Amino acid sequence: MITFWDFLNIFNIDNPWEYIYKKDGTKEMAWQYKTMPIGGVIIEF
Repeated sequence: MITFWDFLNIFNIDNPWEYIYKKDGTKEMAWQYKTMPIGGVIIEF
């Protein structure tokens, strides 16, 4: 059995994902998630 923890974006940096274009012609930046912990368990046979 293996357990693990992973922390995405541990330094909490703003990461741009893509531009969202609005109907009025302006654009807005969509940002990725901030720090996000992920964990899990793997069972091997």
